[in-house]
Amino acid sequence: MNPNRIESILKQYWGYDGLRGIQSAVIEAVLAGRDVLAIMPTGGGKSICFQLPALMQEGICLVVSPLIALMQDQVERLNRIGIAAAAIHSGLSRKDLNRIYDDVEQGLYRFLYVSAERLETRDLLEMLSEVKIQLLVVDEAHCIAEWGYDFRPAYLKIGSLRRGLPGVPCLALTASATPAVQKDIVEQLMLKAPVVLTQGFSRPELSYNVTECLDEEHRQEMLFDLLRQYNGQSVLIYARSRKLTEQLAAHLISLGYPAAFYHAGLESQIKEKRWLGWVENNPSIMVCTSAFGMGIDKPDVRLVVHYGLTDNLESYYQQAGRGGRDGLAAKAVLLYTGADQAQLEKMPELIYPDFEVIQQFYQDLADYLQLPVGVGEDRFYSFQIADFSLKFKWNPLQVHSILRSLEQSGLISYLEQVYLPSKIKMTASRAEIDSYCQGVKEPGEVLDYLMRHYENIFIEPVTIREGQMAWQLYLDESRLRKIMFALNQAGFIQYLPARSLPQVHFLTGRAPAKYLSFNHGHYAQRKKWYVWRLDMLLRYVGQRQKCRAGMLAAYFGQSLEEPCGICDNCKAQADYLR
Repeated sequence: MNPNRIESILKQYWGYDGLRGIQSAVIEAVLAGRDVLAIMPTGGGKSICFQLPALMQEGICLVVSPLIALMQDQVERLNRIGIAAAAIHSGLSRKDLNRIYDDVEQGLYRFLYVSAERLETRDLLEMLSEVKIQLLVVDEAHCIAEWGYDFRPAYLKIGSLRRGLPGVPCLALTASATPAVQKDIVEQLMLKAPVVLTQGFSRPELSYNVTECLDEEHRQEMLFDLLRQYNGQSVLIYARSRKLTEQLAAHLISLGYPAAFYHAGLESQIKEKRWLGWVENNPSIMVCTSAFGMGIDKPDVRLVVHYGLTDNLESYYQQAGRGGRDGLAAKAVLLYTGADQAQLEKMPELIYPDFEVIQQFYQDLADYLQLPVGVGEDRFYSFQIADFSLKFKWNPLQVHSILRSLEQSGLISYLEQVYLPSKIKMTASRAEIDSYCQGVKEPGEVLDYLMRHYENIFIEPVTIREGQMAWQLYLDESRLRKIMFALNQAGFIQYLPARSLPQVHFLTGRAPAKYLSFNHGHYAQRKKWYVWRLDMLLRYVGQRQKCRAGMLAAYFGQSLEEPCGICDNCKAQADYLR
């Protein structure tokens, strides 16, 4: 390992003067060609642990990720700093896929991000066999653990991928993993004599607090009191449902608080706008579901509020850990009511219902998609949970859970966000456009750019990248979008902005519901583990004496040298002993 070269690359591309935490140890192990399991907290700089050493070696770095939005974000960041990267996922057209394959084979990329469900496609595997892969990275590696809180069956295909890449080291990354999940990761990824590195759970700047509120009114009073204390500072408020994020944000805005809401149901442009606004503290308060957070690197979050209970400590720990990443004092506060706890205790039967309920759901799903028996294998279908739930009278939360259970039994793959890139087609004649361009400046430059760069744009919709286009035209991206919407309205182009849509991918032909193939043993075991995680969460919430940071560390198989001294329980103990 060459420390001077590492420092030079770190400064050149990321502007940092030095590494932090276990980054140096991870990079050293990767450069030595070792298999590595690295457990690093949210905001701990996981991406640098593979991006930096990959730039020091020949070949392409292959990154498997569970979320399309996260892949897109990583690729855009790399391209922005001059590092060639691309992403392969289910939202790409055949033409775009072929272009990326060609570019990979020509050695044009340093990083290739791939969604796990693409790993079974023959053309991808054939392409990967023909290029030099220097490192395999598995992001969010806990998704491969069958008994983990976020098991994704597609991740099991990584084992087959590894067998086809003999001698290629693997780096598995996760923010949280219990000892059992760590063991599962090592076994499923076939890590050989892995270097296991864990960044300490000690967060001396982050105070964990839990408050049981008398009722909803009391909870709101507690929230408003916290927001007054942290007025003008960066705040995250996590809520369990999309509807609640919207209601709570609207209520805060009506009271004069600078707030916005964020959830997976928003259009991609709105998500990006709200994310960028919050990063700039405009607004300073973001009310969100768990969909907001992947890849967050905002260091100055001073307050994280859980407006209700999560259903596992993994989610709670990751979300709370987004506070105080700059090393300055921050607070994580969980506000819950007795009604929240009663509702959570009913969740196992809602999330893991009897098999007859699953059969009925499968039949309703087939009816909704108008899918006859024996049809549908390897086909994708747009699927809106809200619309389906309304038409067939299902609880949306249960719909989501049963989709995951069908996925874990190998019947379907549920893709919450299939990214569809922006597309444009010319709808006016070239003569009409040339005539129009003579009288206007910016719109004319946009049309001229499109005609020069996309030869088939008059024949079929072509994929565009607004960010790259805006940069080349010296325009602000928001200004470019306004121009294209205006040109669309005027009839010169057909502009379809990028969007993310949920889809159901049938892995087998649709079966009669009464003959549904289902792994009952695994289903029962997953329910058992879900109940255990729920019980551990409720124990944490109900504990009034032990150090909360210590309880979290113990859950993940770690320990603290001494109590944190700043959580609500530690402070209460100190007050009692005075």
